[in-house]
Amino acid sequence: MADHRASRRRVDVSRERKYVLRRAIIGAVALLALIYAIAATVTAVGAIGAARGADDAPSAAQAAADGRDGQTDGADDADASDDGKKTDDGKSDGDAADADGTSEDDPFGVKAVHAADATAQPLTDAERAAIMERATAAAEASGNGVTTFTYCIATNGDVGSTVAFANTVYETLNDARGWTRAGAVFTQIADDACASADMAIILAQAERMTDYSLGCSTEYSCRVGNDVIVNADRWNGGTDTWLGAGGTLARYRTMVINHEVGHRLGHIDNETWCAAPGAAAPLMQEQSMGLDGCVGNEWPLDGELWIA
Repeated sequence: MADHRASRRRVDVSRERKYVLRRAIIGAVALLALIYAIAATVTAVGAIGAARGADDAPSAAQAAADGRDGQTDGADDADASDDGKKTDDGKSDGDAADADGTSEDDPFGVKAVHAADATAQPLTDAERAAIMERATAAAEASGNGVTTFTYCIATNGDVGSTVAFANTVYETLNDARGWTRAGAVFTQIADDACASADMAIILAQAERMTDYSLGCSTEYSCRVGNDVIVNADRWNGGTDTWLGAGGTLARYRTMVINHEVGHRLGHIDNETWCAAPGAAAPLMQEQSMGLDGCVGNEWPLDGELWIA
C-alpha cells in the first residue's frame, strides 16, 4: 500500500513538472510573440514617420519656390519702380515722350517733328516697295479696282529740305487707311517730270500761296487744277484749332495731305459735315478752321471713299 502511494506521488510530481514546463514554454512563446509585435509596431511607426517626412518634402520645396517667386516679384516691382523713376524735372522717364512724339514741354509734338525733319533720310527703294505692296493690297480689297496716280514733289520759295515732306507724302498717300481704300495708289516720279504727272504736290512759302490763285489764302493750303499746294507755315506749325482740339503736328500733316489731294480726286470742302459731337470729323471738312464739335481726323471716312 505504501509503495502504491509512493508511486502515485511520483506520478503526480512528474505530471506537475510537465505542467509547469508546459506553462513555462507557453509563457516564453507568448513573450516572444509580444516582443515580435512590439518590434513590428516600432518598425511600422518608423515607416509612417518616414513617409510623412517624404510627403512634407514637396511642401518645403514649394515653400522654397514660393520664396523664389517672391524674389522674382520683387525684381518685377523694382523694374516697375525704375519705370516710374523721376527725372531731374520731376517727370517720369516713361513720360518723357509719348508714342506720338508729344511730351509735357512739347504737347503737340512740334519740336519732335522738327527734330525728325532735320535728320530725315530719303525712303529706300525697299521701303517704298513695301509701302506700295500694302497700298496695292488695300486698293484691290476696296472693290473699286486699282487706279494709279503719278505725282511729283516741288517747292515754291525758301522752305528748306523736302526730304521729310517727300517721305510723308509717299507714306500718307499709300497708307492702307487712306485713299487706297477707295482704290487709289500713288507713284512718285522725277521732280523734273511734273508736266507729265497727274498732280504736283508743292510745299510753298505762305506768301507764295496766291501765286497759284487769288482764291488761295496765305493762311491755309490750297489746290488749283493739278497743283496741290501745302502752306509751309501750316506744315511747320499746324493750326491752333486743330492742335487745341487734341491734335498733333504729325497728324495734321497727314490730314492736310489727304485733304488737299482729296480735292484733286474730285472732293470739295465740307461735302460732309460733322455727324455728331465727339464723332470723327470728315476728312473733307475744313478742319484747319473748325471742327464743329467733332474730333480731328486725318483719314477719309467710309462715306468719302470715292474717286471722281
